[in-house]
Amino acid sequence: MYDGDGSAFGLSGPPGSGEIEATLEEYFVEVGKASVPTAFTGRSDYGPFLTANVPSGGLFTGAEGIKTREEAALFGGKAGVPYDVNYHQPGDGVRNLDLGALVENTKALAWLIAKYARSLEGFPERSLPEGGGRVGGAATWSEGTHGKFASHAHAAEGGCGDGLH
Repeated sequence: MYDGDGSAFGLSGPPGSGEIEATLEEYFVEVGKASVPTAFTGRSDYGPFLTANVPSGGLFTGAEGIKTREEAALFGGKAGVPYDVNYHQPGDGVRNLDLGALVENTKALAWLIAKYARSLEGFPERSLPEGGGRVGGAATWSEGTHGKFASHAHAAEGGCGDGLH
């Protein structure tokens, strides 16, 4: 899971990212599955969320990196080869998915979403960057989810997030 609090790799996400990491870790402990932190580098689809100061987190099953002996012992597979030998290669397609990993990670993310859908208790309040998005000015996360951002009109030419590049 991504190192949202920076405890393993030093790079943390915006406030709330550590809570996402802790919640995912809680899930894997609860179901008796191994997990390890991975660096929050911003190189994936979550990068723009970090830039926009949105709490972020998630799971990473590997890419072109080389699997260690310790990782092979924890998760299976072969040490000394890329996590995904098909990553960005001609064979990178649905036929090569690890369905077990897909199912387990989907369960973890569904559990996380269900937990936060019920309550954001314990999640830190945060301020949006000055002039953030279409709203302008600073607001707390709780104001954003319960107040002025919860319902708004879209311009004909675009939807949410158009101003966040």
